[in-house]
Amino acid sequence: MIISTVTAANYLHGAKVMARSVKRHMPDAKVVVCLLEKRMVQEATNVPWFDEVVLAKNLGIPNFPQLMLKYNVLEAICAVVTLFYSYLLNRFPSEKYFVHLDSDVQVMNRFDDLIRVLDKKPIVLTPHLLASDGFNFTTTPYGVYNAGFSAIRRSDEALRFVQWWGERSYDLGFVDHFHFANQKWLDLAPGFFEVCSFRHPGYNMAFWNVHERNLYLQDGVYFTNGKPLCFFHYSKSWLNDYFQTNPDKGSPLYQMVSGYLHESVELGQHALSQIPWSYNYFDHGEEVESLRRQVRSNPGLAFRQPNPFKGSDHSLLSDDVVALKAMVNQRWVAAEDQGNLPLCANRYHAGPWEKFRLIHLDGNKVAFQSLANHKYVTAEHGGEGELIANRNHIGPWETFQLLDCGEGRSAFKSMANDKFVTVNLEGPCTLLPSAAGVGWNQLFDISKL
Repeated sequence: MIISTVTAANYLHGAKVMARSVKRHMPDAKVVVCLLEKRMVQEATNVPWFDEVVLAKNLGIPNFPQLMLKYNVLEAICAVVTLFYSYLLNRFPSEKYFVHLDSDVQVMNRFDDLIRVLDKKPIVLTPHLLASDGFNFTTTPYGVYNAGFSAIRRSDEALRFVQWWGERSYDLGFVDHFHFANQKWLDLAPGFFEVCSFRHPGYNMAFWNVHERNLYLQDGVYFTNGKPLCFFHYSKSWLNDYFQTNPDKGSPLYQMVSGYLHESVELGQHALSQIPWSYNYFDHGEEVESLRRQVRSNPGLAFRQPNPFKGSDHSLLSDDVVALKAMVNQRWVAAEDQGNLPLCANRYHAGPWEKFRLIHLDGNKVAFQSLANHKYVTAEHGGEGELIANRNHIGPWETFQLLDCGEGRSAFKSMANDKFVTVNLEGPCTLLPSAAGVGWNQLFDISKL
């Protein structure tokens, strides 16, 4: 069995408590941790209860930096939870059972009942509430099922489910008036997939359902409603208020919560909780929050650089609109036919098709976005073809090295093939990266408009 969790560095103490509790009751289970940070932190290494730690950026998630720029830490963790399943299914081909636990969970017993259910159903979810008399409309924004736990058995049905869930959490994993990160999508899952709504009271007991579950301690084992307590979900927002509203120090719940908090402190809570989330900052230290708010309403901003965290607010929001004049024939470069045809240096005036947004990347690297169709200029076929504005994202083929050649003249070397962009004077004067050096055919004037 694989037990997985996703966490940022500031909650590694919780992940440690969770992992240690897994090993205490199910030493044969593998605990795999996904760390949502730019770099591995020392506190995540050499943890005896972690079988494997992987950085989220290494999961193969498409456009991962852009995803981190779009979401805050809670939304990002929830999105990666759903995408982590696909990685784990490939990483551990001989494993049959996969269980996700949030890092604020403590395991109290073996998951034998869960395995028996998984042998019958490929997907298992737990509802927030088991009794209708505890329901009120204040709970509806959070959905029916709690995403802090989910379990799958390797199967085509489970694979379809995690792909479906992952796609929706990737695109629409916001915490807002309509979504609740990856959680409310689970309301739809039983209608689309073969899902077991697992009603065992010992799974996913939490502060929001303690009123319907009678917790007691018997012979050193916690039980709830006559069944063994298998795990308790210490949601942080509820945990902070617990001791203010529950003064009964003799209750089993009070003792269990106190033990959990003591263990969290023992495993480094005070120091770890102070670690800032690395994806809240550009690589040079500037905060990204103001830009993140704009990316939510204009996702295209995140794609103005291959890795937006290497830039800044200015580089991603700047609107340096330019026109390029070829020195060899004194004509302006156009995204011909509104970008449907290759770039040509054949215009006497700079109109809409001749306008480009100049995007500054790392060092002296740049990219061009045509304002004719809002696509990025690429060196087609890895530099074997002409330049054309037809790409949605910036990659190596869309990246150029800008060289200042003096007297207001510039040259551009394509990163696709390390050749300089050249005006082919035959035919319509198309641009292609074909020259080993800089001559008159490789020089351009960049005019800000």
